Amino acid sequence: MTTYKLRVYNIINPPFGEPDFYDVASTDEAKALILRLTKEQLRDKRIAVNIFGLEEQLPMGEWVEWFDENDRSIDDLLEEEDA
Repeated sequence: MTTYKLRVYNIINPPFGEPDFYDVASTDEAKALILRLTKEQLRDKRIAVNIFGLEEQLPMGEWVEWFDENDRSIDDLLEEEDA
């Protein structure tokens, strides 16, 4: 599958928070952004829960969850780096 655009989404205090979207150029940029935002949000006592993910835009404009050629999500890649 050809990736046209990538964006990280971040939902703070779901289901009440609206998602914030951040355009990224690569999965490496997405991982760095997620780690940075996580560190920042851990300091904010108003944030009880946060959710991150990576989406890719398909040719017709639809946004779907991103998975690599081995069916790994961005969460999987971050966990592998942590191990």
